[in-house]
Amino acid sequence: EESDPGPKLEELRRLARGKKTLLAQTHDYPDPDTIASALGLGWLLSELEGVEYTIGYGGVIGRAENKAMIKTLGIRMKRTTPSDFEKFDLVALLDTQPESGNHMVPSNRPPDIVFDHHFRRPLEGPEPGFYDVGGHYGSTTTKVVELIMASGLTPSAEVATALFYGVKTDTRNLARQASRADMDAYLFLFPLADQQLLAEIEQPQVPLDYFRVFH
Repeated sequence: EESDPGPKLEELRRLARGKKTLLAQTHDYPDPDTIASALGLGWLLSELEGVEYTIGYGGVIGRAENKAMIKTLGIRMKRTTPSDFEKFDLVALLDTQPESGNHMVPSNRPPDIVFDHHFRRPLEGPEPGFYDVGGHYGSTTTKVVELIMASGLTPSAEVATALFYGVKTDTRNLARQASRADMDAYLFLFPLADQQLLAEIEQPQVPLDYFRVFH
């Protein structure tokens, strides 16, 4: 199913126009797909509409690769509390859905923007202003990259590397549930990504104690 991302981008821009701040909230145990899609969305709206963005998470950043991704690419993430959500003009939820229960978004401040590649869950409350859920996508990052491609903008090496890693890990290097959209995103990002930084993320240095315990 080929859809033109142009109208979707316009819809997103209309929602963000005149707004000053965005909280791009990941799910509680951030993995590369949720982190990359939050970063990509924040970057896109800051470039197009001058919105200042914060990437938030509620739980714990585990796994050496996830920590290495954040550190190597200089991604700033803020551990949010329920009261933080009222401080932002816009709240976005990435790689999860409003009522799925694995994120920190309080019910009294529903998200304005939702991107998720998982199947659409039933919504009890009102549908967010921008709601891009489900469809033939192997990663949520792909949905955001589609809009970046439609915008004609070129992300920096750090942003592109994060996005590439998000698509790559969630589709297992295009081997799992990869669609045409995932392939297009992968091919767009590949030449923009920094392969050296990618190697540092994929083979993170773990402390010696890790091997002692492992042994």
